[in-house]
Amino acid sequence: MPDPLGDIEEGLRLEKFGMLDRALAHYEAAASGDDPLTVATAWRRRASVLRTRCEWDEALAAARESAAVAVRHGLADAHAEALNAEAAVYQSKGDFVAARPLLERILGMTADPRIRGVALQNLGSIAAEGGDFETAEHRFLESYQCFQAAEYVWGQAFALNNYGRAAMDRENFEIAERVLSRAVDLAREIEDLDLAALATMNLAETMLCADDLERADEAASTALGYFDMAGNRWRRVECLRLLGDINRRDGQAEIARRCYSQGLDLARELGVHLEITRLEERLKSLQGALPPETQE
Repeated sequence: MPDPLGDIEEGLRLEKFGMLDRALAHYEAAASGDDPLTVATAWRRRASVLRTRCEWDEALAAARESAAVAVRHGLADAHAEALNAEAAVYQSKGDFVAARPLLERILGMTADPRIRGVALQNLGSIAAEGGDFETAEHRFLESYQCFQAAEYVWGQAFALNNYGRAAMDRENFEIAERVLSRAVDLAREIEDLDLAALATMNLAETMLCADDLERADEAASTALGYFDMAGNRWRRVECLRLLGDINRRDGQAEIARRCYSQGLDLARELGVHLEITRLEERLKSLQGALPPETQE
């Protein structure tokens, strides 16, 4: 007989390697089991894959089904994790108003350090997006301490990625590069290629900020190659924006325009409103640097 718990473990392994269709099949198999915790976990992992594929409505439905299973069976921590999964969908879309109360609710629901650590990470990311870098760094540090207490190595790598990103936003580029390089190494050690690519993308932006354009381009292209292979179109938008920024800084206005335009087309297709705004602003500000025949 199929082992639902084994399906979840195999699905997670495949998800880390970017094999999303195969991971989804294992989660779907696990969701047909009899153990409520396994079923709730399977629906939550399904939400993660669907979010990565930018299938927003389906991801929200999967996260809410995970929550419904958890509530029916009195699984408080599983319920908290399902709320985290739902908040992650909103956060990915740039809807921080919808995400924040779900994450704050989680902190009042559970004492589990791993679950709290994930919620704190996401709250830190929202604070950083709003320009409140002091709160962001505080949240990331709290989260890292939670993950240490839980002995959760993946969480520690993720926290280092976000802490490094916050250091970059505060223009502490030397610290940011050191922390993000460690995040990349740790993600590779635990064989999470998706997290390694995300940290590499942030490392590329740090290199851009430090005017190390050749290394920035190499790192951003590496991250884009992974996200293309994995079918992660949401992260592909971010990489295209970053490559546009690198080429613009390097004086390659036409290449920058193509990167921004490709990213904007994809962002509009996916409905990622924050990226749409960013890319529209970049294309508008780039117009003066382009030859007349290429201007829109």
